[in-house]
Amino acid sequence: MMSLVRIENRGKNLFNALTMERTGCLNWWAGINTVIVKDATTLQFTGQKNSYNQYQGIFWKIQLQPNTTYTLCFEGTGSSLQYIVETQINRDTSGTRRYASPPTNYKYKFTTDESGVVWFGFASVEPQKAYNIMLLEGDYTSQDVDFEPPRDDYIEFNQELFSYNGVADELHSDGTLIKSWKKETRITITSGAGTVSSSGTGTCILINETDGLPYEGTVSGTSISTSAPDGTYTVIYQLATPEIIDLNYDGELILYPGENNLILPDFAVASISGARKYLEG
Repeated sequence: MMSLVRIENRGKNLFNALTMERTGCLNWWAGINTVIVKDATTLQFTGQKNSYNQYQGIFWKIQLQPNTTYTLCFEGTGSSLQYIVETQINRDTSGTRRYASPPTNYKYKFTTDESGVVWFGFASVEPQKAYNIMLLEGDYTSQDVDFEPPRDDYIEFNQELFSYNGVADELHSDGTLIKSWKKETRITITSGAGTVSSSGTGTCILINETDGLPYEGTVSGTSISTSAPDGTYTVIYQLATPEIIDLNYDGELILYPGENNLILPDFAVASISGARKYLEG
């Protein structure tokens, strides 16, 4: 079975109002949503006010690196712009309002907790605009920061990648995949033995297809040896000779001078030469 793998480069600015997950409002911003998302980094406050005489706040939820310092930067057209930054563990359901004064080139530094989950919200008591919103990794409160739009460069392809015990499938920039691991389903294990279709070597992982429990074993040639109980398994094993595959993929992944935030699939590892890198995964 193939699975869709997506690798993204967000660039320096991690805030994108168009793609970030929208979530429920905190208590004091409950009510009518009158914030218009103009583009990825611009909000327009207009329309009907809520019972607090405010233009309704809007919230986003984003997964960031745990225990890491970030800076939220933005500009505004008025003096009443308000915002909230809440972490997962210390989330204040009554809402901790902060005021951007002055709103031009405003910066707020915060540190994520061990979950890395953060909520962002904006509101206003007058019709105005928040724009040039940026979320940057690091402390930029004492620096001049030029606005950079968020990027959404990506590549995606139908292929599963595995890494175990220091041996990993390798995806190269020219679209070549060196496949060191193979997965096979419905492999029968009887009395600690089973058979796979290709020649393998070293450790293999067996997932019981009835209860999902994992087991280890070894593979030599096409023969499996394991202490796993009798049953039917999905087996992931290292190939004795890696396969070389020319992949077809969608999209384009570009590395830019400066900072590149790469969003990887779970458990993925990336090695990049010639560029400063920030990895999530």
